[in-house]
Amino acid sequence: MAFISPYHLKRLFMDLAPLQRLSSDHPDAAAAGDPLAQRIAALAAELSRIGEEAGPASSVAADLTDILESLGFRLVRLYWQNAAGKAMPVLQVMAEPLSGLPMSVEGCAEISTALSAYLDVQDTVKVAYRLEVSSPGLDRPLTALIDFARWQGFEAKLESQFLIDGQKRFRGLLLGVNELGEVGLALDGREIWLDARQLDKARLLASDALFEAAKRGTLPPPVHFDLDAEEA
Repeated sequence: MAFISPYHLKRLFMDLAPLQRLSSDHPDAAAAGDPLAQRIAALAAELSRIGEEAGPASSVAADLTDILESLGFRLVRLYWQNAAGKAMPVLQVMAEPLSGLPMSVEGCAEISTALSAYLDVQDTVKVAYRLEVSSPGLDRPLTALIDFARWQGFEAKLESQFLIDGQKRFRGLLLGVNELGEVGLALDGREIWLDARQLDKARLLASDALFEAAKRGTLPPPVHFDLDAEEA
């Protein structure tokens, strides 16, 4: 299985918002005749945050991402929960500090204040709802390519939109991401590679290895890449 070079990793393992801007802000990446760069630019137009159902807030998801980044946070998931029996719908914002430090109560409050003010001004959501801000936790959802790169070597559960070898659900050790935007899993003595665009859900599992890493303070830090960095 071929893997992408460190230079192109910077372009492939970016979160959704910068990926979507790749071909427009940096047309030279796709126009320079580099097939791999062209493939990444094509992937950028197709990828979406895995498992995200933002409901009426979907139209401002990119703006919310930018607001969080300006505050020093990364949007992990935006989820509109409108379950039967609840008094009102809930807009769940899951975020984490870009620094890799644990999310604090103050951080959640800062996010809530900023996003509430923005959403009130935009008036995108026309029904009464409750804004809920939280951190991912250990058994976190994996929603972007950078998540699969960051948590390589830990156990995860992935669910495909389509049957693959007669099944949709897979559980194994993450092998990272290849140059095709496929997510690798080691399971039952074999490897399987799933197209990230066809994943319906993905979650890190609360395994002994994960708890031990958290206990030792050796959890992998967030993946950060500089789009403008030049190839060494």
